[in-house]
Amino acid sequence: MNFSDKPVYICCGATDMRKQINGLNPYEYLVYVFSQAPNLDKAGYAASFSDLLPTSDKLPAELYVPKPEKQEQEIDPWEED
Repeated sequence: MNFSDKPVYICCGATDMRKQINGLNPYEYLVYVFSQAPNLDKAGYAASFSDLLPTSDKLPAELYVPKPEKQEQEIDPWEED
């Protein structure tokens, strides 16, 4: 195992976990974080690192994966009450 690959595994694991837990699109989230982080506290950018966390309520809506609409499950005739 090449130890230089380890950060990639950590990053991929962390972004996959964020997607599953918070409904974030990993690619869009990382692009947002890397574009905001160098400009913290400037006008039009995030005010602090806490605004960039996956649990922040200040993340834009376009970073989230759309939730599928709930569809009623079909009930077979023999399953009816």
